[in-house]
Amino acid sequence: MREKKLINLIKGTSCRIFGDKNIKVKNVTTSSKDVRRGDLFVAVKGGKYDGHNFISEAINNGAAVIVYEKGRKRFIPKHIGSTYVETDDTRDIAAKIATNFFESTKGLSKIVGITGTDGKTTTSYLVESIFKVASLKPAVMGTINYRFQNLQIASSMTTPDPVYLHKNIAEFKRHGAKSIILEVSSHSLHQKRVVGLKFTQAVFTNLSSEHLDYHKTIANYFKAKKILFDMLSERASAIINYNDVYGRKLIKMQKQRVLSYGLDRHADIFASMVRATLNYTKFKVFTPKGSFDAKTSLVGEHNIFNILAATGVGIASGLSHDVIKKGIENLKLVPGRLERIKAKKGINVFVDYAHTPGALEHVLSCLNSLKTGRLILVFGCGGNRDRKKRPNMGKIASAMSDFFIITSDNPRFENPNAIISEIKKGINMKSAHYAIEPDRFRAIEKAVKILRENDTLLIAGKGHEDSQQIKDKKIKFSDFKNTKVILKKHGLL
Repeated sequence: MREKKLINLIKGTSCRIFGDKNIKVKNVTTSSKDVRRGDLFVAVKGGKYDGHNFISEAINNGAAVIVYEKGRKRFIPKHIGSTYVETDDTRDIAAKIATNFFESTKGLSKIVGITGTDGKTTTSYLVESIFKVASLKPAVMGTINYRFQNLQIASSMTTPDPVYLHKNIAEFKRHGAKSIILEVSSHSLHQKRVVGLKFTQAVFTNLSSEHLDYHKTIANYFKAKKILFDMLSERASAIINYNDVYGRKLIKMQKQRVLSYGLDRHADIFASMVRATLNYTKFKVFTPKGSFDAKTSLVGEHNIFNILAATGVGIASGLSHDVIKKGIENLKLVPGRLERIKAKKGINVFVDYAHTPGALEHVLSCLNSLKTGRLILVFGCGGNRDRKKRPNMGKIASAMSDFFIITSDNPRFENPNAIISEIKKGINMKSAHYAIEPDRFRAIEKAVKILRENDTLLIAGKGHEDSQQIKDKKIKFSDFKNTKVILKKHGLL
């Protein structure tokens, strides 16, 4: 990355410069530990740490430019040689500086943002598959990983901080990417991580109770999601779930072109004549351009919604039905999203990321409609996250499974037994058949031991994750791999 003048990095921002506005910057970062001589450091206040407390460290590491918020001068040490930039909002300016420094969005034909409580990851995989067929050379940044062709980077979070975000987009472009698909979290929108990105399409999947530990109310959560659509230019398109109550609310607020989707003939894009099995789902897709027959190996009604959302992106991008259809059919699975392990005796085992009440209800509803034996469930709830959803998860489990085992998910700094106690508050004690096993491996093994011919087992909550977070440590743990080990041990694989 070549050096750039400070004056060119702050274009389009409101700030005051103290020092040399023509100073050349070698790199941009929000981490004082990553600062090298000649770098620009932006002091951002995060959930745990305030970057203003690390300005001295950044200077000692060689920072040439320090960007800080107005009113935080007490954090500024007297230092000759550094240039200071004062701004009202370092989150906002960090994103804009990163955009200008990495020039990440130049030359991209499509920038797709996907937001919502559930379905972001699967929709991103579907859009990626469609864009590949259309030769749009898509890169993806989301929950599972950041990727382009054979280049894969471990995902630090669904939507990373703006510097890391733009740095990775620039890297994907260097390898040949022509479009970018982003899962956009509510946290990232509220924290202005995607400021500066000119989205060509934005997707709203749905909204249900989640992240209320952060947003406090569902109204605030919706307001954060809405930011993505407020960012759209008049030329952009909004693809919105018509069947979701918040989706319909959002549709009424849009000034841009809207393509609604859902299992409702009032939607612009809808599906009918659905035929579903555990092996495939067939249905007809209707769009403003006509209709086409679709077949997918993705299981469940919720995946029809994801397919319709991706179809909306394809239509908004000017792609033909043939391209969209082929992209849908090319995608065989999404890691940790109803990922299937076909066992002996007609037993089907699924690993799924469902960790919200809405997602768990959708997946259980799907499997109940397709099962031939009993439906067994293993699940838990994450620690240091929205506690209000825990009784709801227990209520859904007791109403929609034949037997369930409550276990530990990612307890983080909470006591797993305390989390389990809160889940139990929602259980119908008169009719529920369940067990408690805090050890996740043992919980899965208990479920496997009671499986009978043609039963279905769902292991929910962690999906693609390959570790379990206990306090500040990540312990290697994959639901998919461990389940296969257990099934083999008990002669079912």
